[in-house]
Amino acid sequence: MELTRRAFLGLTGLIATTAGAVEDLIKYRLLGLPPPAADEELLPRAPEQWAPSVCQLCPAGCGVAARVVQGRVVKLEGLPAHPVNQGALCPRGAAGLTELYHPDRLLQPLRRVGERGEGRFEPVAWEEAMPLLVDRLRGLRQRGEPQRLAWLSGPSRSLGRQLIQRFLRAWGSPHDLVLSPPAGELPAEAFRLMVDREGEPLYDLAQANLLLSFGLDWLQAYPSPVEASRAYGWLRQGRSDRRARIVQVEPRLSMTAAKSDEWIPIRPGQDGWLALGIAHVLIRERLIHDQLAQNSVGLEPFARFVASRADPEAVAERTGVPPETIQRLAKEFGLRRGLAVGARADLMTQWAVMSLNGLVGNLDARGGVLRRWEPPGLSLPPEPARDDVAERGLQAQRLAHAERLPEHLLDGTEAPIEILCVHQANPCFISPSPSRWVEALGRMPFIVSFASMLDETALHADLVLPLATALEQWQFASVCTSDGRAAVNITPPVVPPRGAARALEEVILQLARALGPPVAGAFPWDSVEPLVKERAQALYETKSGTPLPPIRWSSETMREADKPPTSGEGLLERLRLGGGAVWPAEDAPWAEFRTPSGRLELFPDAMTTLLETASAEAGGGEAQHAPLQLYLYSPLAFLAGTGAHLPFLQQIAGRHLSEAWETWAELHPSTARQFGIRDGERIWIASLHGKVEATARWCEGVVPGVVAMPLGLGHLACGRWAKDIGANPAHLVGRRLDEQTGQPFWQGTLVKVWKA
Repeated sequence: MELTRRAFLGLTGLIATTAGAVEDLIKYRLLGLPPPAADEELLPRAPEQWAPSVCQLCPAGCGVAARVVQGRVVKLEGLPAHPVNQGALCPRGAAGLTELYHPDRLLQPLRRVGERGEGRFEPVAWEEAMPLLVDRLRGLRQRGEPQRLAWLSGPSRSLGRQLIQRFLRAWGSPHDLVLSPPAGELPAEAFRLMVDREGEPLYDLAQANLLLSFGLDWLQAYPSPVEASRAYGWLRQGRSDRRARIVQVEPRLSMTAAKSDEWIPIRPGQDGWLALGIAHVLIRERLIHDQLAQNSVGLEPFARFVASRADPEAVAERTGVPPETIQRLAKEFGLRRGLAVGARADLMTQWAVMSLNGLVGNLDARGGVLRRWEPPGLSLPPEPARDDVAERGLQAQRLAHAERLPEHLLDGTEAPIEILCVHQANPCFISPSPSRWVEALGRMPFIVSFASMLDETALHADLVLPLATALEQWQFASVCTSDGRAAVNITPPVVPPRGAARALEEVILQLARALGPPVAGAFPWDSVEPLVKERAQALYETKSGTPLPPIRWSSETMREADKPPTSGEGLLERLRLGGGAVWPAEDAPWAEFRTPSGRLELFPDAMTTLLETASAEAGGGEAQHAPLQLYLYSPLAFLAGTGAHLPFLQQIAGRHLSEAWETWAELHPSTARQFGIRDGERIWIASLHGKVEATARWCEGVVPGVVAMPLGLGHLACGRWAKDIGANPAHLVGRRLDEQTGQPFWQGTLVKVWKA
């Protein structure tokens, strides 16, 4: 039988009519639902829209375009004109939708009812939760002890971070503590010692002639993953006059190492000594910048030190890198005027890597190390005068580093801190020997956790306050691109907060109002929106910056974009449509060395004592019982130790080994055979500080004698997709910290392995 077009259309109409009749039968007859009124709209449809916002799943500050259908976000894309990501999103950015609609999100305040750490809470209303915190704070102030409040945060450049700092200054506490992640931050301490006492470095990756990376897996664990990938594309495209060369120094064949021109295997924790060995050859072969002697201080003592302690033969013995490789790398680096990059490790390593850029004159230079800056008009207005109570509190001795807080709580007979506020930090999970934090928090009188998920640290809180996610709140924050451009993200909420969740900024403003004078005087805004309007007016008065184009063009927006704003409100509306504004790198303040000498400090005073006491090897006789070295890394999916609560990120974390939803340990086949371990077997990894179980995976991209493990798995909380999945290698790492920076020594812990 031939099916004609007319017959086909008639058949499809009959099927549709029959399906509708069956649906009506089920809904209105069998289920007993009332039929709709004649004028009732069965499928109400709100107009679809696209709204700009910002991703907050890493510190990069990428612009996001959110597609909203019937009041629900259904898709996230990169904001095309945003200078940081230029329309792209990394996997973490794409997972932001899961963050918004996570079934285990905290949507109401919680008050602890069980023992600390049990995870037993009862829901309370905000009207009941806020007085619990306000009364505690008032008690401190009435006793004249505001310094007994501390705030522990993760690294961030958001408006919330600025308000936390402002609140602590107005309140009178010097304890503004920032918990650094194990990877993904740049070497700020060395930069401040050598170049700019208040500055932060930027790496101009895309313009480098030779990119020499010391342990920084910059294609995965960089502050801006999208920028890193785009820079790699530019480096690989090559230029008409030269082709950039990429060299990765690391104990493991990371993604960056696999995509580099050369991978230099090295023993864990020895990156700084290799950098000093390269510096020795640069000076000996006179491959340093010709104006270095005039523009720096400390060149002679620096040269004497590397000549006596860092000749290629001695460095080769420490690092496992052959002396001829060290000499070749140094000559390439000097002749190409390379860019040396590294992470925020111990001060000695930071200084050694940064000194290479100083020796070849690649500071404040294209293709070298630039400086982060902020355009005028973005900073909050000056604070009013503080009262005597706040002034006395601010003069108290400050806790120098966040990782020192546990020992202050455990060693003292009286807790120096009585109230601890925690935001975007989870030290009971991503910190060396997390059990020390668990023990220390047990002595804390009162803990408040601001969180969107009930994580390990929130389990120990007395009060948990639910936070809005990035798409549910106002965004106002400055960012800097790797090539030195500045931008500001200004966007309103895309959707209202779910449940009773609130933005941190709104909570701080409410808290200041509840405390009253003098704290309230530093926060004259009823909500975040008036604050943003005030800053937009300040930006308008500077007459600088270029608003980003509207996220979706129409004939009306095109006409409006041709007209310059005539008021602060007009500028704010323009910024809201496009997501912010951008400033060229040429608008940055003139670069100068802001150091005690006014020049590059190649051999700062802080390094003298440190280098005199630097030991050749760590561990001593312990190596007989724990013959392997631990190397920890952060996959992009678990950057900064976060992300395991999102199933999409869990699925992609170990794609190079076809691993997912489990912690694995990478061993070189020769190392595995030495201990009788087969690929895929379950093994124990133990140190003096703890032990964890993992799946052994043979991998030729690991230095023999090294066990490489990813950080980010092994949660005891954080929702259904993270809890009790895998093991946390942080339990293997000891509590030793770098005295100058407070950074933990994450790498090189001595471990042993055996079959589970």
